[in-house]
Parts: sequence; structure tokens; C-alpha cells
Amino acid sequence: MSIATNPTLDPDEELDVHRVAADMDVHPETVRRLIRGKRLRAVKAGTNGYRIKRRWVEEFRNDGLTHPQKHESPGCNRGPARTEVLN
Repeated sequence: MSIATNPTLDPDEELDVHRVAADMDVHPETVRRLIRGKRLRAVKAGTNGYRIKRRWVEEFRNDGLTHPQKHESPGCNRGPARTEVLN
């Protein structure tokens, strides 16, 4: 749900990684990777992880990155499979 469609949502509300992950329908580690990769803005909250403002999540979504790229399998970035013909 976006801020534009629900004006009762506070754009300055600070969310934790788990809440953002639930809103984006991804794993919390995916959100952490987006933060570490500088694709999603966040502030470090001491030893308690990150805090992400709701407006930053909306900015991420509005930049055309509505859903992080999902891979079919963990090894899918290795390129096409190679086969050898044995004689």
C-alpha cells in the first residue's frame, strides 16, 4: 500500500527491516542487501539494525524497482549450462 493511496500513513514513520520486507513481499535479507548496495535508503540504528522511512520505501518503488529481481535458483547467475558430449 502506498502513501498516495492511503493518506493516513505517515511518510516519516520509521520501519524496521522485517516490516519493510513484509510490505515488499521479500525476505528480510533482501532488504538488507538493497540497503548495503545503496539501492534503498536507511539509517543504522545502533546494534538494532536499520531504520527505513516509509517515504524511502516509496521512493524505491517509484524508481521503477517495484520488486527486487528474483532468481529461480541460487546458482542461476553462473550463465548457461555447459554440456559435454562423451564419445
